[in-house]
Amino acid sequence: MKWTSLVLFNAFALFTTLSQAQTPATRSEEIKFAPGTSSTTVTATIKGYDTVDYTLEAKEGQEMTIKLEPMPSSLVFTVSAPGASEAMDNASMVTDFSRRLPASGKYVIRVGLMRNDARRNIAKKYSLAVTIK
Repeated sequence: MKWTSLVLFNAFALFTTLSQAQTPATRSEEIKFAPGTSSTTVTATIKGYDTVDYTLEAKEGQEMTIKLEPMPSSLVFTVSAPGASEAMDNASMVTDFSRRLPASGKYVIRVGLMRNDARRNIAKKYSLAVTIK
């Protein structure tokens, strides 16, 4: 009985360790523009199922333009308006996003990998150019 309990405990511990190693992480970064500018470019690397949430303040009526490179690739992004529970548009399959903003507040740009590269735990370097006018 002790042997069976020990084997089951070790199997559970191994499974827990492996599942924790596969747990995706979301990191959050604030986008700020240098004084006198209305655009910036962020360069980073993303791996596996991890995501990055870029937040920035914008006003209703301003136009937000986003370009994610390199393309084509398995990088994807979505844009969420302040207080929204869903993305503004399905921008995950495009390389560019340009839209007049519907509300003032904090917008979230979420960058990640498509499932085919995420499940293979591939790392991709990217640049995200954001302009607010």
